[in-house]
Amino acid sequence: MKLYEFMMRPDLAGTEFSGASWSTWRIIARLIDGDATLLTDAERDLALRLTGRTVLPTDRVREFYIGAGRRSGKSRFGSLVAVWRAAEEYPQLATGETAVVAHVAPDRRQASIDLDYARGLVEASDLLRGELANATQDALTFRHSTQLEVATASYRTVRGRTLAAAIIDESSFLRSDDSALPDVELCRALRPALL
Repeated sequence: MKLYEFMMRPDLAGTEFSGASWSTWRIIARLIDGDATLLTDAERDLALRLTGRTVLPTDRVREFYIGAGRRSGKSRFGSLVAVWRAAEEYPQLATGETAVVAHVAPDRRQASIDLDYARGLVEASDLLRGELANATQDALTFRHSTQLEVATASYRTVRGRTLAAAIIDESSFLRSDDSALPDVELCRALRPALL
């Protein structure tokens, strides 16, 4: 299922994302899906301005970066993306393997906020709640061999998992005593684990 469809289905993401204040995020969802051709002329013009591109993607993107200010909904949108990826099934998994969606934040407080947003989406949906096998303070585990985990940003602690997706929240605020470029090191650690 595409992100835009997931976002707009009341039985999965509720009705919050269909409101006017989420219109720009819906455009971004279309771009992530590779569905720029489905944008209206006005949406396409805005997408070109937002991305600085002259041509919009027509294939699903593997990586995307969003620079957004305070109160723009970026953490909420990141949690939506995390739940969307955790709701998918991954038939390429080995028996007993779990696909992890890593939602990484600069500190425990931000990670907790991100998980609360994700938990709220799951608990508000009968379909998603029915797939939930376990919930802890750090993870939501689903019956179909996926797990949404929140973690603090450390390139050392994110290794060793099979990742269905990785969302890095507030990457401009990552701190590290081990690296001058903690965001770059974190991305380098996450990429090889992605399905």
